[in-house]
Amino acid sequence: MRKTTMSILLVMLRLVIFGQEVTKTENTVVEETQWYMQPWAWIAGGVILIMALIGLFRRRK
Repeated sequence: MRKTTMSILLVMLRLVIFGQEVTKTENTVVEETQWYMQPWAWIAGGVILIMALIGLFRRRK
């Protein structure tokens, strides 16, 4: 159970780091970010993560 939880957290951490580093630049003046850099994606990801953690902790009891 702990290995699964740690694996999920490590994958989420890697996605966060990847999302912070990746941007698409068309010219030197305007910088455009991808969909996973948008606030709605972070909110949706946070909700999914919280729901997964609640499910994991409820399963233990």
